Amino acid sequence: MPAAHQNKQRKEMSRVALIKRVEETEKQLIVGESNKKQSPLVEGKFVIYNSENRFSMHGGNCLELVDSEVVATAQASMIITILLSGSLSVSYDNLKLDLNSDESPKGAIVNLSTPACFRKTITRGNQLSKLHIMISPIWIKQHTALNCTLHSFSNIDQSHQLLNVTPEIITLVEKILDLPNSNDFISSLQKETLAQQLIFDVLKQLSPEKLGNSESEKQPLNDKISASIHYIESHLAEDISLDFLAEKMAMSVSNLQRKFKQDLGVTVSSYIRQRRLEIAKVHIERGTMTITEAAYEAGYHHPSNFTNAFKKLFGVSPKELYEQHIAISNKALV
Repeated sequence: MPAAHQNKQRKEMSRVALIKRVEETEKQLIVGESNKKQSPLVEGKFVIYNSENRFSMHGGNCLELVDSEVVATAQASMIITILLSGSLSVSYDNLKLDLNSDESPKGAIVNLSTPACFRKTITRGNQLSKLHIMISPIWIKQHTALNCTLHSFSNIDQSHQLLNVTPEIITLVEKILDLPNSNDFISSLQKETLAQQLIFDVLKQLSPEKLGNSESEKQPLNDKISASIHYIESHLAEDISLDFLAEKMAMSVSNLQRKFKQDLGVTVSSYIRQRRLEIAKVHIERGTMTITEAAYEAGYHHPSNFTNAFKKLFGVSPKELYEQHIAISNKALV
C-alpha cells in the first residue's frame, strides 16, 4: 500500500487519548483532544454523576459523529454497563465486550481489580442510549461478607457476566438518563436513589455459574497504594516524580516504594513505564499512531530506547507490531 494512502487512512481514523464534555445551548458534545486540537466525537444529552467513595456514573442518549477510538485508563472498579439502543464495543486490557441492542437491550458487569487500558470504538452514525456505573472497590469491601458471591467476583480481576436487562432495569436507566444535569440536592438525591436501586437489581443477578474470569485472584490493594495508582493513572501524560507522589500520599519515599512493590510486585517507576508502553502498544497495533508518535506519547525522546523497552515488555518490536497492522489492513482491503 502506498505510504500516502496509509497516511490518509490514519488521518481519517482519528485517535483520542483524552476526552471532555462541552455544553452548548442546544446540545452537548464529547470532544477529543490530540496535539492540542479539539474535534467533536459525540453529540447528545449526557448524564454525569459522582458519589465520592461509592460510585460514579455516566451515560446518555447520543450520536457518534466520526469513526474513532478512545484510548484511556479504566480505574479499579466494578463496572455496570447497560445498553438500551445502538451498539457498543469496549475493551479492558485483553477483555473485549461487544454489545448490540438490535434485538433487545444488553448489559454486562466487569470487575477490574487493578487499572486497565480502556478502549472504546466510536462509529459514525451510531445512535445509542447507554449508562455506565463504576462502583468503588472500597465501598464494596466495606459491605461484603467473605463467603458471598459478590466478594468472590470483586476479588477476581476481569471477572465478568452478561446481564438480563429486565423491564425494571430498563425503566431505571431511562429515568436516570432523563434527569437534568443539575447538582442541587433534590437532583442528586434522585440520581443516588435510582442508581442504588439499579446497582441492587444488577448485583442480585451475580451467579458463580455464569461468571467469566481470568482466574487471577488478587488481594485488595492498600488504600494509600490505590490512591497513588489513581493519581498516576490520571496524570500519565505528565512528569510524575517519586518525591512529589510520596508527599501527595503523605508517605516517605522509601515507604511508598516498599508498599507499592509489596502490593503490585513492581516499583513505582516500572509501573508508570509499563502503563505508558501498554497504551503505546494499543495505538501501534491499531494504527492510530506512528511509532514515533507513540514513543513520544509514552515519554521516550529516543526511538532506540523506546524500541528496547517495548520489545523487553512485549517480546515484539514496535516496527514488527506496526507491520502486522499494515498487513492485516491490506488483507482487509483485498
